[in-house]
Amino acid sequence: MKKRFLVAALLLASSALRAETVNLLQAWQYALANDPTWQVAQADARYERAEEDKALAGLLPSLSFSASRYKNELDRVGASNNTTRYDSSVDALSLRQPLIRFQSIAEYRRTLAHSAAAEFTLSAAAQQLAVRVAQAYFDALLGEDQLRLARFQVASLSAQQDAAGKSFRSGAGTRIEVDEAASRLAIAISEVQASENLLANARQKLAALLGVEVSGLIALDEKKLGALQLAPADLAAWRDLVMQTNPELQAAGKTIDETAWTVNRARAGHLPTVDLVVSKSRSESETVSTVNSRYDLDSAGIQLNLPIFAGGYVNAETTQARARHQRAQATYEGIRRELETRVEKEFNGITQGRARLESLSLALAASETALKSTRRGVEAGTRNNLDVLNAERQVYSMQLELSRSRHDFVMSRLRLKAMANQLDAEEILLISKLLGKTAP
Repeated sequence: MKKRFLVAALLLASSALRAETVNLLQAWQYALANDPTWQVAQADARYERAEEDKALAGLLPSLSFSASRYKNELDRVGASNNTTRYDSSVDALSLRQPLIRFQSIAEYRRTLAHSAAAEFTLSAAAQQLAVRVAQAYFDALLGEDQLRLARFQVASLSAQQDAAGKSFRSGAGTRIEVDEAASRLAIAISEVQASENLLANARQKLAALLGVEVSGLIALDEKKLGALQLAPADLAAWRDLVMQTNPELQAAGKTIDETAWTVNRARAGHLPTVDLVVSKSRSESETVSTVNSRYDLDSAGIQLNLPIFAGGYVNAETTQARARHQRAQATYEGIRRELETRVEKEFNGITQGRARLESLSLALAASETALKSTRRGVEAGTRNNLDVLNAERQVYSMQLELSRSRHDFVMSRLRLKAMANQLDAEEILLISKLLGKTAP
C-alpha cells in the first residue's frame, strides 16, 4: 500500500508545476529586461563610449580661470620701522589649444578602436544571451519530457507488478517475474524523483536568467521541424559568413588596432608637444612695490615641451605595448581557428541532426511495434512479462533520445546563427513558431 501511495503521489504531482506559461520569444524578452549578465554588458558598452569622449578632450582647447585675494602685512626693520598693510588680488583667464600632441592623437585613435571593439563585444553578448535563453528553455523542456516519461514508466511498471502478482498467485507466472517487476518499479520511482530534481534545477536556472518564475513551457512540435530550412546550405558559405560577421572575431580585430595605437602612444612619449597658449590677467597690488597699482596683461604664444629622459619609462611602456599587440594578434588567430571548428560542428549538427531525427523516429515506431507484438506474445504464451518490461524500457529510451535530439537540432541552428550575428528577434520568433503545444 505504501508503494502504491507513492506511485499515485508521483503521478499526481504535475498539478503543482504550472505558474506561468511562456514561449521562447517571451522568455528572450524577459531575459533582455532582467538578465544581470546582459545588463553588465550594456553598462560596459556605455562606459567605453564615454572613454572615447575623454580621449577627444585631449585634442580640444581647455579654458581655465583663477582668482586670488590676499590681505598682506609687511613689517620693515631698519633706519625707520614701519608696518604696511594692503590688499592684493590676481585674476587670470587662460586658454590652451594643443597643436602637436602625438601622444594624445594616438590615445584618441586607440579609444576609437577600443570603443568599436566594445560595440562588437556587446553584439556578441546579445547573441550569447539568446543562446543561453534557448539552452535553458530547452533544458527545462527536456526535463519535463524526462519526468513525463519516467512517470509513465512508473504507471506501466506498477500495472506490470500487479499483473505479475496475479499471474504468480494463479500459478501461471513465476516468482522471478514478480521480483523483476518490483525491482524495476523501485528503480523507476527513484528515476522519477531524480527527474523531478533535475527539472526543478532547470526551471530554477531558467527563472534566474529571466527574472520571473516560469513553470509552464511550450514544447516543440515535431511535425513543424521539417519546415525549418537552413540558408545557405553550404558549409563553406557559412564559414565565410561567420568569418566576416562574427562579433567576437570582429572585436578581436579591433583589439589588434587598439594595441597598435597603444604602441604608437607609448613611443610618442619621446616626441615634443606644441601648444598655443593665450592668457589675460589683471593684478592689483600684487607685490609690495606695486601697492595701489593695477596691471592688465594680455599674452599669446607657442609653448614647446621636449621630453629628453624619463628614466627608461617610455622604453618600458613601449615594450609592454608591443607585447600586448602580439597577444592580441594571437588571440585573434585563436578565435578564428576555434570558430572554424565550431561552424563545422554546428553545421554538421544541423545536417546530420535532421537525418538522426528521421532515424530515431523510425526506431521509435519499430520499438512501439515490437512492444505491441510482445504484449500479444504474452497473451499467446510465447513471451513473458520480463519481455514486456524490456520492450517498454526500449520505447521509453527511444522517446527520450528523440526529444533530446530535437532540442539539439534546434540548438545547433541557433548557435550557428549566433556565430554569424544573425540570432535576432526574427529568428527567435521563427523558432517560437515551432513550439506548438504546452509541455505536460
